[in-house]
Order: sequence, then structure tokens, then C-alpha cells
Amino acid sequence: MLAFFAVISFFVVFVVGWFVSVYPVIYLFDNSGGAFMYNNTAVALVEASIAAGFFLWRAWVMFSATSDPEAWESIAPATLSSRFSKFHK
Repeated sequence: MLAFFAVISFFVVFVVGWFVSVYPVIYLFDNSGGAFMYNNTAVALVEASIAAGFFLWRAWVMFSATSDPEAWESIAPATLSSRFSKFHK
């Protein structure tokens, strides 16, 4: 599911990042010879990759944490029910 959100975030951040990156690209890069479109697209691509990479990284952490359930620490049933009980507090 997080991979799906990674794809969506990539597309959204790419489009939004392209418009947001207009002024920083103008001031940071030499845009002579029509390189503005290339530079701005490259910056937006990096921004979108970072956003998608975050979701993929969290998906990998979740997958690796849940891949070996036998290694999890067992909890006594009374402790578990007291953690989720509304009357415990």
C-alpha cells in the first residue's frame, strides 16, 4: 500500500515541485541557452524521487519488521488487555 502512495507522491511532488522550483532554479543555475526547462525538470525529478523514496523506505521498514513474527517478544494476555482497556486509565 505504501508503494502505491509512493507513486502518487512522486507524481504530485513532481508537478508541484516543478512550479515551486522556478525561482530557485533561476537564481541558482546558469540558464543561458535554454537550459531552464532542463534544470527545472531535473530539480523537480530529484524532489519527487526524495518524496517517493521516503514512502518506499517506510514500506521497507514495515516489511522487515513484520517479516519474522516468531522473533517478536510475547506479551501476557493480561498485559495486552490492560494496554487497550478503556477502563484501565
